[in-house]
Amino acid sequence: MSGVLAIAVKKQKLAWRLFLATLAIVFVTKICLMVLFPVKAVSDFGVIMQASWQLSTGDSSYKNSDYFMTWGFNIGQVIYQAIILKFFGSELSIQILNAIFDILSLFLGYLIAKKLYSGVAGGLTMMILSGMFFVLTYSGIASNQHLFILIALGAVYYYLMISDRESDNLKGFLGALLSVANIIRPESIVFVLAIVCDQFFGRRINRQAPKRTAGLVMSYLVVGGVLGQLAIFGGFSNIGFKSTDFWFKFRTGLNLSTLGNYSERDQQLLGQMVFKNKITMSQANRELLVSRLRDPGFNAKSFTRLAVKKIIAMWTGSRLYWFNDSGAIPKSTILTLERYDNFILAILAMLGLIGLYKSRLNIIHYSLFLTVAIYTLIEIQSRYALTSFYLMAILATAGLVNLQWLFLKISTKRQTQTHIIRVLITTKV
Repeated sequence: MSGVLAIAVKKQKLAWRLFLATLAIVFVTKICLMVLFPVKAVSDFGVIMQASWQLSTGDSSYKNSDYFMTWGFNIGQVIYQAIILKFFGSELSIQILNAIFDILSLFLGYLIAKKLYSGVAGGLTMMILSGMFFVLTYSGIASNQHLFILIALGAVYYYLMISDRESDNLKGFLGALLSVANIIRPESIVFVLAIVCDQFFGRRINRQAPKRTAGLVMSYLVVGGVLGQLAIFGGFSNIGFKSTDFWFKFRTGLNLSTLGNYSERDQQLLGQMVFKNKITMSQANRELLVSRLRDPGFNAKSFTRLAVKKIIAMWTGSRLYWFNDSGAIPKSTILTLERYDNFILAILAMLGLIGLYKSRLNIIHYSLFLTVAIYTLIEIQSRYALTSFYLMAILATAGLVNLQWLFLKISTKRQTQTHIIRVLITTKV
């Protein structure tokens, strides 16, 4: 008995060593890619980085710009980056922290899949994500997605750990945690709604669901409001962590001609509307959206076609151009790597569907479904799919578990049939 136990302990130690070695290799690979292919913060990331440098020197004048008077939800990332720049004085330090956050997110993906399915599923989740070039290269991008994904996955794992307990205070803490994630990137609503769905329609009927979800939503809203007011009182923002142009995302996302992508032509048209009608940009976005929704060409059929094309574009579109903004890597190589990633995504999607067989929906299913549904309505970019990659990898392992169960069932059935035939053949009458 002691010998068997010793062997089991040795196997467990070996598994953990391999696990840690894999994480270390991924981390070193990410750092090497940062050094070999440095990426400059551009577009929104460039604006956020410039504001972060300003704030790190005590200058908060960025908050008066049109950008941050509209997109206040990006100021959380500004504050975070400013703190890092203040202490380390280098954008590389932010990228290294991104790599650390991504490694911790891989670990959380492992823990979530292990909790939902098995330890093998957890290991497969980590291996799948580690093998995707977008996940490997994106640490060098000064995006607000790295820290957000870490906090969001941490909240999901925490929820899975406490979902069987009776304490409603724990749900309040969970709402506060997701609210903190939301000031880094405004996607926490997906996980809040996913938890609500899981409480009402999940593994079993929960009589405490209304009370628990009310506490979750209340703490999410209250903490978010308090943090926004603190940002205003602290001089970091004029509008807190909110957007003053609610309609922009929907106007962009429901544009049939651009398939939900940003349009420079629309911006020019909106500028003319603002100047001519003496209205705000938010009002102009709303008027343009309403006019398009009333257009006879916008109907159920055209919207369905738009939604399908947006899903394909967001999950299979070019993502590595952020990594290769210097053009150091041939476009043909980038295209090959993206095709590889898209092949992996297709496999994940199929395995995820197989995982639905004889399985109840859980928080990961709801999070992914809600992500897809929301992005059929609002603006898309291919990089926005990063969060869903983690969800898809976790769900894909459920498909692998189901396939393993199916193969074992078929194998057992064949062995049983073979045994019966042998008995019949060898039995003397």
